[in-house]
Amino acid sequence: MKTRLFAATLSLSVGFCLISTVNAAILAKWDTYNDSNATGGYQADATLSGFTATITGPAFTTSGSYYSNDGTFGGTVGGASTANTRGIRVSAGFPTATFTLTNSTGTDYTINSLHFDYEVREAGTGFTLVYTSGGLGPASTTIATVPTVPFIGYNDGAFDYTDYDYTLASFLTDIRLADGESAVFTFTTTGGSNSSKFIDNIAFQGTSIPEPTTAILAGLGLMGVCFRRRRRY
Repeated sequence: MKTRLFAATLSLSVGFCLISTVNAAILAKWDTYNDSNATGGYQADATLSGFTATITGPAFTTSGSYYSNDGTFGGTVGGASTANTRGIRVSAGFPTATFTLTNSTGTDYTINSLHFDYEVREAGTGFTLVYTSGGLGPASTTIATVPTVPFIGYNDGAFDYTDYDYTLASFLTDIRLADGESAVFTFTTTGGSNSSKFIDNIAFQGTSIPEPTTAILAGLGLMGVCFRRRRRY
């Protein structure tokens, strides 16, 4: 009986630890773009405490006429602003935006996913998304190659851009970003001429990884509760 009880409580303890790691949080997000100078990089509008994140590109600027207003980062993560009137503009003249996420939390995190909305003003235009370098791996891994993005139109104003959501574990064998490490991704437009394209509602999601000592103590605490309850009957 004691053996079975120990096994059951150990299983509950492990389950408790696993549950504590599955609730992903937004680590960094861009959806209002208040930075006035894009050449210095767009700092994330908000980050989880201890993270920093920047988008850089060769002289690309935000636009006050084109933006996604669907209220989600990509198609699955809620909480994006519907009131913003800006989106990042890229084109054939400066086609690459570089996303850099840095972990300075004191805790390791898994970087679970990347989400964004994207719109083109020219048919036959696509993009590539590559994990370039940093604490994840392997480096230079292609996350997406999209040859054609749905063409929405030329009218100024807000649109419901096409949503893109990428689970990084589907492409990378190492999604653990240790404290002090950074991860760099590059988004590059493909096809078309110099007509502008716009990215908006960008977010990274991730999950903290408990320290082994913390996980063990949490498990032992749960086991103690189970044993005390057992003694009452």
